[in-house]
Amino acid sequence: MAAGGTTAASGAPGNMSGFKCPAGAEAIVPTIPMSAGSPVANVPPAGYDPENLEGPVWVNGYLYLSEIAKRANGQAGQEQPQGGRIIRFQPGKTAEVFLTNVGTNGLALDSTGDLVAASHKEGGIVSFDLAAPSSTPKKVYASMFDGKRFSSPNDVTIRNDGNLYFTDPSFQAGSVKQSAERAYRVAPGGAVSIIDAAPSPPNGIALSPDQNTLYVGGARLVAYPVSADGSLGAGKDFPDQAHGGALLGTDGLGVDCAGNLYVAIYAQGTVVVVSPAGAKLGTITVGNGVTNVAFGGADGKTLFITRMTPPSLYSVPSSIPGYPY
Repeated sequence: MAAGGTTAASGAPGNMSGFKCPAGAEAIVPTIPMSAGSPVANVPPAGYDPENLEGPVWVNGYLYLSEIAKRANGQAGQEQPQGGRIIRFQPGKTAEVFLTNVGTNGLALDSTGDLVAASHKEGGIVSFDLAAPSSTPKKVYASMFDGKRFSSPNDVTIRNDGNLYFTDPSFQAGSVKQSAERAYRVAPGGAVSIIDAAPSPPNGIALSPDQNTLYVGGARLVAYPVSADGSLGAGKDFPDQAHGGALLGTDGLGVDCAGNLYVAIYAQGTVVVVSPAGAKLGTITVGNGVTNVAFGGADGKTLFITRMTPPSLYSVPSSIPGYPY
């Protein structure tokens, strides 16, 4: 929620995953650990050497993750990485390969329970059938704008009414790409529009529990009011100067049941926790290259954190449940 907004009410809708916060969770004050501790063993699985681990989403007892393949010349921003896998991890067991050669980054869920992916391979937003796994997308939500494929879709979130929002930097872009690094809205009918004044390059994206605020991260973090039809009002830096100024260099975003934001700061190697009003609540130290966060576990009280350098996963107990992507 934007600064000064209200937190989610008990029984407020979840996101497309179907997750709903338990009654009273909105009143819990989170306990913020100082460190994420050690990475989870055997994630990613042995026998593969990805460049990055991203896009955590919790579904039916599993955490799904994107492994981003290394670029052919090993240099960021040069050649588009090929392949890439989606893996899934069940706590207490060894991670396993779910899909190969998919080239995905951020992951989410749609109303049918399919896995939605920001795909730099396809240059758009696509979905995969969790019940009948195939590397061929089941559905394409958006693949073109202004006559060209998107650059390298990075992260995605979906409102309960079907409005979809995603970021499109050029981090994994090939030679064909958009003229600018932007964030977009895909309306339920499929119309694609630019999210005005989004950070450039944009990165993480998330909705508040009441789905009335959209957060877009990147060079800074911006909060947009969301109208009843899913369109957006003017964005404002979040937090504002009254709370210490904007967060810079933000990557993935997570949200707990009280509307607190969990902001991955890549260069600092931290996850900064900020209240819906913009007050800083604490900082979790992970290590250089932290990329994204999501809640999961049987009760929604495990915070999963992904990291690029080296590609790894962290599992942090939480005092408050949160949303699965």
